[in-house]
Amino acid sequence: MRRDAIEVECRVRLMPYGIDVDIVRGGTVVLTRTFETDTEALAWAGAKRAAREAEGWTLVPQEQSGTSLTS
Repeated sequence: MRRDAIEVECRVRLMPYGIDVDIVRGGTVVLTRTFETDTEALAWAGAKRAAREAEGWTLVPQEQSGTSLTS
């Protein structure tokens, strides 16, 4: 997502103990949350996205990297 010249992204990692969701700003992880299920992770990420959109953040299209992620 982008607002002004600032971009943040959400990255998801499957770990042995659960699912890590990282909020990344400028290539640096600024927040990590761990969830037991994908349902919990998606709900949290959706709430974060909605809150940012309400603050004026907009979606940035993903670059074509040969892989595709869907939500």
